[in-house]
Amino acid sequence: MRRLTVFALLALFALTLSAVTVMASDFTGTWKLNLAKSKPSNDLATQTMKIEQTGPNSYRTTIDGFLNSGKKEHQEVNRICDGKEHPAKGVGFKQEGATEICERMGLNP
Repeated sequence: MRRLTVFALLALFALTLSAVTVMASDFTGTWKLNLAKSKPSNDLATQTMKIEQTGPNSYRTTIDGFLNSGKKEHQEVNRICDGKEHPAKGVGFKQEGATEICERMGLNP
């Protein structure tokens, strides 16, 4: 049940991020979850998210975390940011049949 909750939270975060993100010219970087300011509904001990640009309109999001039980969680999702609908899939991503739309906004053509 906890594993399902962790994946559901990660999937929701990833889909929300891709649906509403306004990308600047450099959206890549690494973010660490601040548990003092967050209220995870599981036994999450730490989590880091890294976004890297893999092509002109493509990005890889890698999320690594550890549970208080010591179990490691890993997820990678590749995104194409061209404003079109694409399957959402990757390593550790368990949302069968999910799709998403990612679009870079605010850039001069």
